[in-house]
Amino acid sequence: MQQRAARLSVEQMQRVQREALDLARRRGYRSFATIFASSCSISLLVAGDWEEASELAAEWLPEEPATHSSMTAAIGWLAWARLDQGEVDEMRRLLALVAPGVESTSDLQLRASVNFKRYLFALADGRHEGLLERTDEQVRLLVEIGFVAPAAFMVGIALDVLQDRGGAAELLRLVDLLDATPTAKRSRQLDLEIERTRGVVASLAGDHEQAVDHFGRALSAARNLNQKPWLGRVLTDYGRALLRADRTSEAQPLLLEARQLFEDMGAVPRIEQIDALLPDAVTA
Repeated sequence: MQQRAARLSVEQMQRVQREALDLARRRGYRSFATIFASSCSISLLVAGDWEEASELAAEWLPEEPATHSSMTAAIGWLAWARLDQGEVDEMRRLLALVAPGVESTSDLQLRASVNFKRYLFALADGRHEGLLERTDEQVRLLVEIGFVAPAAFMVGIALDVLQDRGGAAELLRLVDLLDATPTAKRSRQLDLEIERTRGVVASLAGDHEQAVDHFGRALSAARNLNQKPWLGRVLTDYGRALLRADRTSEAQPLLLEARQLFEDMGAVPRIEQIDALLPDAVTA
């Protein structure tokens, strides 16, 4: 079943989930409707349809704090999107629903949700000390339970912070860990985060030719994946790498494409980041 699901396109997966949700609604299966609605929200989030995902969340978000790992994971995804939109108060409201009081548990998936909750709070508060250690812990936990793509996602979050604060090269040990994933278990998201991280590190080190090689592969994977949040990140970092190499004319269209994607998602902080990089191009 998992192999069959992996071969489905984003559009096919969303259609299957919608059909399952509609069927559960029609038959009055409330518990199944909740499960399918949360799955649909996650699919919408990774596709970049963040407003629709938030609207659908009203159907499945619990009124009381949740401890079921699948529910806490879905809430974590929604909270991450709110943080990326700059809506910190809404992020905090959502995370308050994730296993309050749970510090340690033998349920590894729930532990991953609790760790992610703490991770997002730290980012929202600007507490970046210890970010590498927290990322390392979460990545290794996710790899242990077989969630390699989410592990790569964590590396990508850390990269967004560390490339401007120093320490991005320290992520390469985690990239090497992820790159050891067998071919049968690899995904486009895994490959793009591996190449994006290596591209950023090479660019920061002044190895512009190597950076372009990595970003070319990252961009190819991102376009094939066709998910706005990740395509926008690759385009932005590729554009920044080209700016460092004084290739502004090549960087501009990539950054403007990324800006449009983030505008579609309402990711205001990322729009502001791109505006600061190319103010003349944005205001022209």
